[in-house]
Amino acid sequence: IVWAADPGHQRVGEYLKREYLTQGMEAFAAGSLDEAVRCWEKALRVDPGDKRAAGYLERARQQRARIEQMLGSAR
Repeated sequence: IVWAADPGHQRVGEYLKREYLTQGMEAFAAGSLDEAVRCWEKALRVDPGDKRAAGYLERARQQRARIEQMLGSAR
């Protein structure tokens, strides 16, 4: 709510980004790649230049693609 009303309000972007990064890591560790991707995409909306979020996102997308490839090969 604060982000929507005033994105520059007292470091709210930093807190949001940190939360999205953490949630993404937890989802990734639990094997929820789609949720991890969503979290890291949100982190990048808050800070488009965050290299850590971009790296995590790329890794999750690559992992998801490998899984889809393996499932396609198994059919």
